[in-house]
Amino acid sequence: TTRLVFCQLHRKLVRNFGPSIVPKLPSKEIFKNKLDSELIAKRQTGLQAYLRALCENPVLGMSVHTLDFLGLINDEAADPRPRVFLDNYLEVADTGDIILFKTRGAAQSAFRTATRSPYDHVGIVLVHAD
Repeated sequence: TTRLVFCQLHRKLVRNFGPSIVPKLPSKEIFKNKLDSELIAKRQTGLQAYLRALCENPVLGMSVHTLDFLGLINDEAADPRPRVFLDNYLEVADTGDIILFKTRGAAQSAFRTATRSPYDHVGIVLVHAD
């Protein structure tokens, strides 16, 4: 379920960054009618606010867990096309690198079709001197 997926992301972020930096996951209300549109809309708004807070945080928004959750990276070897794995790339990344992404999903496919591009996301690397 959606709740389980968000909980898994939340647990990973808390484990890696601590509970003080990770925004609170909105609580799930228990209700009798699972198709109650008002409660569904309220839940959707809460989860959207949670994701927005993650993405607005420079540390959480660029974490492997958040990027994977959003479908921006995928380290699965099931696809035979050559790929660069994130762990390997982080060792050679340099400020100014441009990364082009082709992710899976209907919305991403529609975006590529509409823009006549083989890619649906672009990123520019900024290496912090930590």
